[in-house]
Amino acid sequence: MVYVDDIIITGNSSSLIQIVTTKLNATFSLNQLGQFDYFLGLEVNYLGDNPMAKAHAISSPMMSTNKLSKHGVDLFSDPTLYKSIVRALQYASFTRLEINFAINKVCPFMANPVDSHWAMVKCIM
Repeated sequence: MVYVDDIIITGNSSSLIQIVTTKLNATFSLNQLGQFDYFLGLEVNYLGDNPMAKAHAISSPMMSTNKLSKHGVDLFSDPTLYKSIVRALQYASFTRLEINFAINKVCPFMANPVDSHWAMVKCIM
């Protein structure tokens, strides 16, 4: 018998999530615990107003020719949020290799992020 502690299935289609869950449950015995509050040391908050709902998908979060600078006029107002999101994206890059390059470009700015760095992080998300 094999045990897996945790698995998170997420997406923007609840019907597709239900199909995947049903197929997994047909093969494995699943215990669905509902929404979670923490994952990999990150606190998960559910926002009812869906602030990224109007975001448009792009084929690549960053072109290889994009240059980010450590110098900027406007320091990002919440460096802790920046660090938290970038670290979460680093975990996501294990299964989403297409964002790996872009994440590696925003990581060096965790100490003093500026607004342009945050804009790039939002593109990755």
